[in-house]
Amino acid sequence: MIKAIVLDIDGVIVGNQEGINFPHPSKKVSTILRKIHDSGIPVSFLTGKPTFAAAGNIRAVGIDNPHIADGGATIFNPMKNQIIHSENIDKKDILNLLNAIPKNTYVNIFSTKDYFLEKSLENDFTKKYAKFVGKYPKIVNDVKKIVEEEAIPKINIYAFSESEIEKIAKSIGRLLNSITLNWSTNPFISPVKVAVIANKKVSKRTGVEYLAKYLGVPLENVLGVGDTIHDWDFIEICGYKAAMGNATDELKEKINPNDSHEVIGGHVNDDGIIDIFKHFKLT
Repeated sequence: MIKAIVLDIDGVIVGNQEGINFPHPSKKVSTILRKIHDSGIPVSFLTGKPTFAAAGNIRAVGIDNPHIADGGATIFNPMKNQIIHSENIDKKDILNLLNAIPKNTYVNIFSTKDYFLEKSLENDFTKKYAKFVGKYPKIVNDVKKIVEEEAIPKINIYAFSESEIEKIAKSIGRLLNSITLNWSTNPFISPVKVAVIANKKVSKRTGVEYLAKYLGVPLENVLGVGDTIHDWDFIEICGYKAAMGNATDELKEKINPNDSHEVIGGHVNDDGIIDIFKHFKLT
C-alpha cells in the first residue's frame, strides 16, 4: 500500500507550457495533488532546484508537509517557513572547486534563500535562468567572499557545449572524493547542461531516506516518480516506481512493465502524472 509519494518537479509535474504547467503545475494536477495529500498520503516534491525556487512550486500547490530541495541537501516545509535538515558543502571544498574550474565558467552558488553570480558572468542566460527559478541572482564582485558569509548547500556549474562539459568534468575530477557531482538539465534551459555540486553525503536517495524516516513511512510503501536516469537514484529504493512518458529511455528501461508496482505514465504536458495516480488507484 502506498503511504507516501515523492515526485520530481521539472518534467514530472511542471512542464514547459508557460501559464499552463509552467512555472507551476497545472490547476488539474494541483487539485489532485491536494486531494491525495488531504486523504492522508503525504505528497512530497524532490528537486535539484534551490530551496527558494521549489518553495514557489509548493506554495502554489498548497501542500503542507516536508519536501526535498537542492538535490537532496535540504529538507524543508515552506508552508511553515521551516528548514528541517540541511547538509551544506564545506567552505574549503567550495573554494577548491572555484579555483579548479576554467576561468569565466558560469557558476551560481546557492543558499536556501538566495543565489549569487559574479558580475563579469552576467549575460542573457542569467535572465532565462532567473525566470526558471523565479528570482534574479544577487550580483557580486567576488563569489568567494559570499562563501565565507553564507551556508551553501548547492552549486551549479553550467556547460553551454559538449566541449565545456569535458573541460568542467576534467577540472574537478580530482575533487570528487569530497563533493558530489550530477549532470542535469530541464525542458526550460535545455540544451544547457548543469553540473550540480553538493556535499559528498548528499543525493536524491539520501534525501528520500531522511524524508521516509521523518514521516515514519517504510520505503517499501513510498511511490517515487521521475523523468531522467538521475532520478533512478531515489526511485530504485521505493517500493512503488514510476516514470513519465517524457522520461529518458534510460529511465524507462528501468521500469518493469510486468510488475504491478511499476508503471510509465503520460507526458508531463498532458498531465501524465494523473495516469500514474490512476494506475495505483490514488485518484
